[in-house]
Amino acid sequence: DLYAENLVRVVEGRDAISTDSLARIVSTDSIGRADLDRMKESDSLLRAKVNAEEQFAVGGEGRNLTIEGMQFFTPLKGVVSRPYDRIMHPYLDLTAPEGSVVMAVLSGSVIDSYWSDESGYVTVIQHDNNIISIYKNNRQNLRKAGDKVSAGSPVALMGDHLHLEIWYKGEAVNPARYIKL
Repeated sequence: DLYAENLVRVVEGRDAISTDSLARIVSTDSIGRADLDRMKESDSLLRAKVNAEEQFAVGGEGRNLTIEGMQFFTPLKGVVSRPYDRIMHPYLDLTAPEGSVVMAVLSGSVIDSYWSDESGYVTVIQHDNNIISIYKNNRQNLRKAGDKVSAGSPVALMGDHLHLEIWYKGEAVNPARYIKL
């Protein structure tokens, strides 16, 4: 094994084998074409798996803030038409002119973008620190699942009102506590 051989060489006062010199020692002739093809296939499968996992990865700065430490962006200039109520209405309804641009409250990754009869077009964004924002009743979604978004970037065009949900560690929280309206 290379480690043992390098140890012997160093003890004997000779130069160690550098890993760069291994490329000269091991050539494609000694490996064989079938082995190379198998290595390329394994490498491609690994790359595809890593890319799929990174598609929905968020952040990466390693920061772990509480929700109170986050700087939220206002999703649109509008008026609260129905306030948050933990039991009866665990989200916030905002009104503005129909077609107003709805913006991401934080940077993140779109994890879902769909249509439902009940909620119109819906955009769901995963953010750092176990935060999810949900934008419902959109006239049109501007982002699709897998898209990365920055705070304040357009994610949808509003329908008759914006239904905004913010979830922190699996619990609905009052968006008005974190967003200037």
